[in-house]
Amino acid sequence: MSNNRDSRPRPAPPQEATKNDDQIDNYRRLRRRKQWDRTRNERFSPRSENAELIHFANTWAPYGGASDEDILVAFGMSKNRFHDALRHALHQTGCHAQTIEQLTAAYSRTNLPARKAWPANGRQ
Repeated sequence: MSNNRDSRPRPAPPQEATKNDDQIDNYRRLRRRKQWDRTRNERFSPRSENAELIHFANTWAPYGGASDEDILVAFGMSKNRFHDALRHALHQTGCHAQTIEQLTAAYSRTNLPARKAWPANGRQ
């Protein structure tokens, strides 16, 4: 039988162990700090209202759009006001045409009608 004690790594001298421990502690502190900053930024950075509207609308689009109650709870507005705000958000943010088409199909207050452009003389 061979003696396994000879093949085991020997502990580092106390001075080296302290240096390595300091480096590990510094690394761990840095990682914790970065994780905290990332979590804090995600938790406390508000998304823009337009982004929230579009995200909410996209979430509910596969189900035919959000109900009056869901809209009221999420944004505190009526469905008609939500449609106006969503239309404004879509045009203001310059969303991809496919996204606009999907949301228009899902939120059909007569399919989110585009605002009519008035003639220069003010008559229709």
